Amino acid sequence: MTKKIVAACFVLFCLFAGSCTDEQVKNAIGDKTLPTSTGDIDEIVLLMPDNLWQGSAGDTLRHFLLQDFELLPQSEPMFDIRPLGTMKQFTNMLQRSAVVVFMADMSNTGNDITMAVQEQLQQFKAAGKDAPPFFARRDVWATPQRVIYFYASSANELTTKIAANNKGLIQQLYEIGNLKAYNNAYAAKPNDGIANMLAKDYGVELKVPNNFEEAQKKTDFAWFRADNEATEEVLNLMLYTKPYSGGKSPGLTLSTAIALRNEMSKNITSQIQGSYQVADTTLGFVTRMVKMPSGNEALEVRGLWRMHKDFMGGPFLLYLIDDAAQQRLIVTDGFVFAPKIDKRRLMRKLEMVLRSTRPVSR
Repeated sequence: MTKKIVAACFVLFCLFAGSCTDEQVKNAIGDKTLPTSTGDIDEIVLLMPDNLWQGSAGDTLRHFLLQDFELLPQSEPMFDIRPLGTMKQFTNMLQRSAVVVFMADMSNTGNDITMAVQEQLQQFKAAGKDAPPFFARRDVWATPQRVIYFYASSANELTTKIAANNKGLIQQLYEIGNLKAYNNAYAAKPNDGIANMLAKDYGVELKVPNNFEEAQKKTDFAWFRADNEATEEVLNLMLYTKPYSGGKSPGLTLSTAIALRNEMSKNITSQIQGSYQVADTTLGFVTRMVKMPSGNEALEVRGLWRMHKDFMGGPFLLYLIDDAAQQRLIVTDGFVFAPKIDKRRLMRKLEMVLRSTRPVSR
């Protein structure tokens, strides 16, 4: 009982003084549960001394992390970076960020960011292991969270190391970003009714979030949309199935994907008579073969759409799957109309939903 009273007094002191960390409070009350991480999708809290951030190391880091997100109507960076020059700026609230990155020049021994990274490196030494070029910790101060440590023996070496390991760094950042985007997309939970209908009527599994409503439904086509009147954003999901022509698959090609999308998107019209949606070829498309979480191979296509006979447009992302077992092609597509706000965050959410696509037997 005495311990509980002491713990309660300690917590009250922390509340009034505002000087205790989450870990100190949890130790006092015997609770090891981590708080939910904060921050938006693909947002990074960066701990990097000012001289590094303003020098070649910072330039190199910005070159890779602030490059344009693929095919949006306006330029938007892949990540949003919040730089902090000292550990003193790394407040208890910021420790809860979903992505935290440390960048340190280990020759600058008096710097508090360097000392924080050195403490982590000591753990490898104590275990008799060599530290990798960079490393990450999961759920240090919050969950889900990724804390990444990047270090070098000099500022010049750090610059070289960032350039050499940029793909691995981006992969780490996207792993937690994907989880953040998934949790954000499914904050409204999947709609079991829609999922059951799609499996029964179309032979496709697609986990449509609860905030989407059915906009149109045909034999081979379904369209769902989520409208946010406050921000004037509209998120859309489309599904289209097409039997093989002549009993032979045309394959997973860009030309097939765009032709199918243009067939499908003729169902999308505006208030102007004769309008319909088409894929905009002006800037081309970005394609890659990907493996879906279900294990199915898919062609991923990113591009822009526009409305024929109307002044509307935005980005789209589609996945084309060859369902050989049922002799057909499946297209699932997500597109955004949000003329007043940035669109990267919205497209990242739609990406997580679309990646749930899987053919199922009817």
